[in-house]
Amino acid sequence: MRRNIQNLTTYIIYLGALIFLLTCVMLATAYIPQDAIQKHMEESAGILAERPTTWQILPGINSSKVHPYADMLTLNIAYHLGDEIAPHNFDRAFDQFRFTNAEKLKAVMWAKYYGTPKDTDESIKLFQQSVDNRLHANKEYLRYWHGSAGIIRFMHIFANIRQIYVLHSFILAMLLAFLLLLLIKGHYVLEAISLIISLVMVSIWFVPICLEYYWCFFVMLIASIISVKIAQTGAWEKATPLFFFTGIFIAYLDFLTTETITLVIPLLLMVSIRWRNKQSVVNSDAEGDIQGLTMFVKMIASSCFSWLAGFSLMWLSKWILASLILQENVMPYVTAHIEERIGGDPNGKSQLAYAVGAIGRNLRCLLPFDYGRFGYFILGLMVGIVITLIAVRRIKLNKTANRQLLAGYFVIGCIPMVRYLVLHNHAWYHRSFTYRALAGSILALCFVLAELFREQNNQRNADHSLCVTGGTGE
Repeated sequence: MRRNIQNLTTYIIYLGALIFLLTCVMLATAYIPQDAIQKHMEESAGILAERPTTWQILPGINSSKVHPYADMLTLNIAYHLGDEIAPHNFDRAFDQFRFTNAEKLKAVMWAKYYGTPKDTDESIKLFQQSVDNRLHANKEYLRYWHGSAGIIRFMHIFANIRQIYVLHSFILAMLLAFLLLLLIKGHYVLEAISLIISLVMVSIWFVPICLEYYWCFFVMLIASIISVKIAQTGAWEKATPLFFFTGIFIAYLDFLTTETITLVIPLLLMVSIRWRNKQSVVNSDAEGDIQGLTMFVKMIASSCFSWLAGFSLMWLSKWILASLILQENVMPYVTAHIEERIGGDPNGKSQLAYAVGAIGRNLRCLLPFDYGRFGYFILGLMVGIVITLIAVRRIKLNKTANRQLLAGYFVIGCIPMVRYLVLHNHAWYHRSFTYRALAGSILALCFVLAELFREQNNQRNADHSLCVTGGTGE
């Protein structure tokens, strides 16, 4: 009991320290002079103004849709973080310093941007007008942290949005290459191939060219690299703080896109590698305990709870901090949006049909289903290969498949579905990016199939080895 209280106290201290630090980071970016970012902001506004609010790179294919409008909002907030309207006269320099700090901190909390009372197709052009004419923000976007806006404001000292897209592409490619190399060097080829399949099916190649999509995959890849390191070294006590901090950072950077992949994919890799390591140890009592249901329940539950705690507390802290700094109750700015995302107008459908429909709409955005005849050809080819392998007895059903492991994969893989059910209004209308959370579900499915089916040759070699060694395998 005493240890649990100590751990809880430690995490509260970590959370408070991170909230303070990340708020200071946002505040620091607000102090970047407007002139330092003006040139590249004008270029970015011009680039975005050439595009519609939503843009399908491949006509008729939802999974290729990017959101110039969402990127405009991030740039709009980033540009106006430095807004302040100072009084004409100050009696003392200290008063000016205090006023400037207070106003910039309020700007960070409000996360205001320039637009009209109702968002329209002209919103991107209005942003361009606000940049060209240095207009002040007039609308709030308080309900999220918008930590990414601070980063984007800083990056605009050196680059415009097109150059940032290129940089993001390079960063994601390097992180993914490092993760795959880490898996392959550790002889976790199954995990590497399964990860590639899951990312291909959610059309990852479109992710770097939209700021809105980038942050979840960026955090996911970093968390996955750390989770693989944890699994390889067996330092399982580090899993809980990993997911706690991951939840905090994704709540700070993202605003409800594919946040669950930062939990699901690193956790699946960790569970799979831990199971593989367990299998490589023979006749070990300590490792034998790992096979039990208790280990998986504890590992999955603690990881999920710590991620959710970090994510929820970080989001809640924004509203509490904003209320204290702005000296008003900010919940009216938040609750209406929460009610809309959970319920919303069902358009004549029951809430159950609405929720289930949200799942179906997201599933239809996956690569095989969203790419027309070409996609169905690829799907048919994949199914045909699997059927052929079974028919020629290259692979066979594993009758000794571990049920606890399969249950663990199933539970983790269902997390994106639960998210769709809870926020079904959001998942219904924003399927063109929320569907990418299914990368975690696909990875779980790959692991389930790998456990259910085994390569026939490997089994024969194992049986031969047992016969040679007298049935002991030693």
